[in-house]
Amino acid sequence: MQEITGLELSPKKVEYLKFLLKKGGLVKTTDISNELNVDPSTSTKTITDLSESGYVNHVPYRGVQLTEMGKQYA
Repeated sequence: MQEITGLELSPKKVEYLKFLLKKGGLVKTTDISNELNVDPSTSTKTITDLSESGYVNHVPYRGVQLTEMGKQYA
């Protein structure tokens, strides 16, 4: 695993990871949108970016959960 410096992600993406860590387990994207006061399409795009970077696992229509790398970063 690469060393985490804290500069890899934008502050907004870090908010997503922290929220997911706080909630634990599988979290619906609508819950993320509501909590962070963003449009559902915005949260879906951000989750997709985080998923492609390996910080979260996203199963469409099911939810999102942190990967081990996401947990360490959060």
